[in-house]
Amino acid sequence: MSRWPEHETVDWFQRLDVRALARAPGFPPGGWSEARAEGSSWSLAGNLVVEVVAAGEGTGLLLTQGSRSYGVVLELEPCHLGGVRPWFRCPASGCDRRCATLYLRGELFACRKCQGLTYPSQREDPAVRAFRRRDRILTRAGCEAGPVALATRPPRMWWSTFERLRTRAQCAEDEALALMLSSLGG
Repeated sequence: MSRWPEHETVDWFQRLDVRALARAPGFPPGGWSEARAEGSSWSLAGNLVVEVVAAGEGTGLLLTQGSRSYGVVLELEPCHLGGVRPWFRCPASGCDRRCATLYLRGELFACRKCQGLTYPSQREDPAVRAFRRRDRILTRAGCEAGPVALATRPPRMWWSTFERLRTRAQCAEDEALALMLSSLGG
């Protein structure tokens, strides 16, 4: 049983990720600290056009989709060792939340909370989530995903590291099996 069965997930909608924009060739011109070149625009999936807009001290993006245009504030947070990290400010009315990804549901790109979206893992059965956690731990340990009993220590890994990861994977597997048993009424 999911926590929010009536909500749609983020995978179902078009997204605009500021990290993906930062990796796009030529976006923004001269890097984020120089992202004040007005008139620079990029066409993205569908009929979405993103244009860099500078207004006073701030930098923003103008999103144009069909005949509708609206602005999204782009906040540039300085990093500890230099450079800047870009964030969107949610353009939905009354939100102004800082986020890395905006989702298109209806006519407006907005944050996950404003759109009422959940992550797919929030809709998963707890036992499935525990098995996925076990597989992720085993993969990090250099083993194949599956039952912990079949896990073998990869070459060049310390025994103490392998045992610690194997114990964590075993706990996740035990939790998953207990959840499965309880759902069967046993």
